[in-house]
Amino acid sequence: MDILQAIVLGIVQGITEFLPVSSSGHLVLVPSLLGWPRFGLGFDVMLHVGTLFAIAIYFWKDIVRLAKALFSRGPGCAGDRRLAWLIIAATVPSMIIALALEPFVGGVEMRPVEQQIVISAWGLLGTAVLLGGSEVFVRLYSAKSGDAGADDAASKGGSPGKGLGAGDASDVGAESLSWEKALMVGLAQGVAALPGVSRAGSTIAAGQAVGMRRDEAGRFSFLLSIPIVLAATAKHCLDIIVGKDVLPSAGVIIAGVATTTAVGYLAIRLLLPFIKKHSLWWFVAYTAMVGVVLLLVYHGAF
Repeated sequence: MDILQAIVLGIVQGITEFLPVSSSGHLVLVPSLLGWPRFGLGFDVMLHVGTLFAIAIYFWKDIVRLAKALFSRGPGCAGDRRLAWLIIAATVPSMIIALALEPFVGGVEMRPVEQQIVISAWGLLGTAVLLGGSEVFVRLYSAKSGDAGADDAASKGGSPGKGLGAGDASDVGAESLSWEKALMVGLAQGVAALPGVSRAGSTIAAGQAVGMRRDEAGRFSFLLSIPIVLAATAKHCLDIIVGKDVLPSAGVIIAGVATTTAVGYLAIRLLLPFIKKHSLWWFVAYTAMVGVVLLLVYHGAF
């Protein structure tokens, strides 16, 4: 691998990790389209370190505040303390599922690239289903809430309420989630260990489905990624030490991580305002289209 390839893959990782379109699927697809060899899970994890840096830079105030709240008993930081514990709790099922899926994910890495692409294509279609399902759920919930509001207002002699509006299932912030709902988002993050399934997509979809606004679900998704990316990085560093994984040169790693960090930071800045005003259907269309095209092109891989 050379530095140019690392920069290109860093751009791909920085964009696709934070947009709900699956970074793992694109890190398999892009090298194949460019005629490059697959660079392995170890380098992918190093690129995830870049996305971790991007999250840390963008959310550094939130991270510091949440860390302080964990060790404070003051009533003024009760919301932050609860959010910090919700993130910790949601990380547990994520790690359990990711560890359970590790043999399968490792097995996929050993397959021919064409088969990896087909598996990732199915994951992209799964991402489309998750994103689309959450949008449909929110719309149905909003319509039902709007009808209920109208009926309630009519029964009291008032004017019908305007409901919650399409795409806004609730005004629930992340710190107001129940423990059960936070664990559901954590489960969705664990499932995203599957090739082609977007971590951001699955967690934003799950967050929206359990009642969070899209932008709040996005914020919770990014903060929730910090512990599991740290754990995955630590594990693969150990694999490298014991000789189970290999990495390219230091210069290539630095180029990839730096590019991922810069592009990832910009992606977060663009995504959160976007999903606050727009639905996830744009990403549904993209992931479904790419998944279908890949299956048509590589249908004979198995």
